[in-house]
Amino acid sequence: MGRQPVTDDIQFKHEPGLIRDKSERQVAHVFRELLSNKPSLYKVQNPYEHFEETPDGPHLSLKRLPRRFDFLHKVVPGNGTLSNKTYSTVLPVERCTEDSIP
Repeated sequence: MGRQPVTDDIQFKHEPGLIRDKSERQVAHVFRELLSNKPSLYKVQNPYEHFEETPDGPHLSLKRLPRRFDFLHKVVPGNGTLSNKTYSTVLPVERCTEDSIP
């Protein structure tokens, strides 16, 4: 599957492809929004390694694609607690690639 670097026009695409971190290509994310700056650590549920040392710059707000393969059966909600943090996952734009298939 082809991958291309993520550009700032991702926010204008009708259906962006799956987003992947260059260092963790096996993990796919769904695009949520383009952030002009790195958000505060206290607003991110799953910060990436070395989050605090990364310089401020454009970041992508993402939601991790679930690992399950069986989408035909309904998932019974668990006892997981909901986070009050604004962003599930964020990554710097330069660390991301976009799959060519939406």
